[in-house]
Amino acid sequence: EVDGVDGILAAYRQTFKSGLTMSGPTVITEVIQTAAARAISSQEAAMQEGKQRYTVLLILTDGAVSDVQETARCIDAIDTALRSTLIAGTVLDQQMSVQGNS
Repeated sequence: EVDGVDGILAAYRQTFKSGLTMSGPTVITEVIQTAAARAISSQEAAMQEGKQRYTVLLILTDGAVSDVQETARCIDAIDTALRSTLIAGTVLDQQMSVQGNS
């Protein structure tokens, strides 16, 4: 978890300094479900203090989501937990299609 744009950028930079290489297949349903569970827990804790929590899930992929229909069903199922879900493809290989078709 990070706070704000600065936190996102720092996490992004740190991840790629670790030597991570993006590759397929890209299956993100478990990530979405885990994030939704954390968002619900965070919102419940905030509500106990009379506050609210706005959760944004940002997923950076290798440019293709392997199971688009299952991912869409997963997002629909957790729509009350996450306030915003953003999935962005970062195509690093010019031969890789954003839609996953080579």
